[in-house]
Amino acid sequence: MPPRDRAAHGAKLVADVQAATAADVPVPANSEPQGVTLDFESDAGFKLQLQSLEVRQSGIELRNSRMEGQTMHATVFVPDGKLGIFIKKFEEYATRDTAKGKPRHEPFAASIAAIRRASLRSFWTDAGSFPEPPTQRRWWELWLRDLEGAHDVGAELRGLVQAVNILVSTRELRFPERRVVLVYASAEELSRLTPLFAILAELRLAKLLAGEFVQLAPRDQAEWINEALTRIQPPALDAPSVCHLDTGINRAHPLLALALE
Repeated sequence: MPPRDRAAHGAKLVADVQAATAADVPVPANSEPQGVTLDFESDAGFKLQLQSLEVRQSGIELRNSRMEGQTMHATVFVPDGKLGIFIKKFEEYATRDTAKGKPRHEPFAASIAAIRRASLRSFWTDAGSFPEPPTQRRWWELWLRDLEGAHDVGAELRGLVQAVNILVSTRELRFPERRVVLVYASAEELSRLTPLFAILAELRLAKLLAGEFVQLAPRDQAEWINEALTRIQPPALDAPSVCHLDTGINRAHPLLALALE
């Protein structure tokens, strides 16, 4: 754990939670569950106690965790009326001891460097940096929370975007506790759709699958290949090499010839 002044740090965490939830964000009456999404941050080189950030019986959900350099972040949804669970732990950490004389909840509270209200970037879990510029429209993968027995999260998403110019794919991909839906919008547009944060777990860029290229006519494939070659830098003669054993390879393929001995 990072070294902490328990009284000062406990008070700071309480103040962080209060500041993060001070701004009122309008939520449609038919949008369930209602609450606030927080971004927890560790000190560089230290990790958050992720298991302590989720309290399922109270509806507090860990939506994602991610590393930004040496700093760990966790995005946590807290239903209305449940922020007191965290505040109580931080206050007890600052003022109360365990039977062994240690600050209560120390591993949990000391691991947290800062707490702020989640932004759209808090949900970014894809490889690479967050896409720029924020005004450019693109296809995104929205990974939505989809708990058994809950309301239809796909229908809720479509209800949220009815009044705005955001396209939503009619097809969905379902996993346990997650539903993936493609939307076409800018980051700026999604950021303004704050009720989305109550059902969003992760955000990634939509991927163009290989099948899109395989189904092209050979002439069209050649155009894509030639375009790709203008952006590929061949390996140096002393670059590391790999021996791959297979039944054969098309050595004349332009994308392979530049790298094959």
